[in-house]
Amino acid sequence: MRAWQVLGPFPAPGRRPFGPPLPPDGGRVQLDGTWKGAAGDIRWTRHESPGALIDFASLFRPSEDVVAYAACWVHSDRGRSATLAVGSDDDCIVWVNRRLVLRSGNRSSLTPGEFIEAIALSAGWNEVLVRVNNLSGPWGFCLELLDPLAREPLSGVRFSATPSQTEPATR
Repeated sequence: MRAWQVLGPFPAPGRRPFGPPLPPDGGRVQLDGTWKGAAGDIRWTRHESPGALIDFASLFRPSEDVVAYAACWVHSDRGRSATLAVGSDDDCIVWVNRRLVLRSGNRSSLTPGEFIEAIALSAGWNEVLVRVNNLSGPWGFCLELLDPLAREPLSGVRFSATPSQTEPATR
């Protein structure tokens, strides 16, 4: 998944695991909103990554003691079970359709697929929201949807960086 909406950075003072709750946490993604960020007002912007890594450190300043978000929409041809495979640097939280599905504490470097979680996709469009905290150093994540056995990329799905689904992205 390479096409996302991204939002950040928010300040995350205190170096607490996962940091304080922030306005986007677990709610409906509101692309037209504006929030107070670590260096002024911030808004959602579209980002196309050249690879699987969504590299927040290259997108946002400051990049220490901060939080950023990424959102995308996944269309499934039917309701189904799937596997969410995530790698992050540092802590990561993922919601699918506003339901918390993954909370992973990570203080080491990003390893793709390090955190695995069984999820359910509804038929039609599903909203995916990712939060990644960063204390220092590299900062980002990669996310993949796999079959229920976590062996193959999930078939019968398409991705979009916009909730209007007017421009589905390819894998």
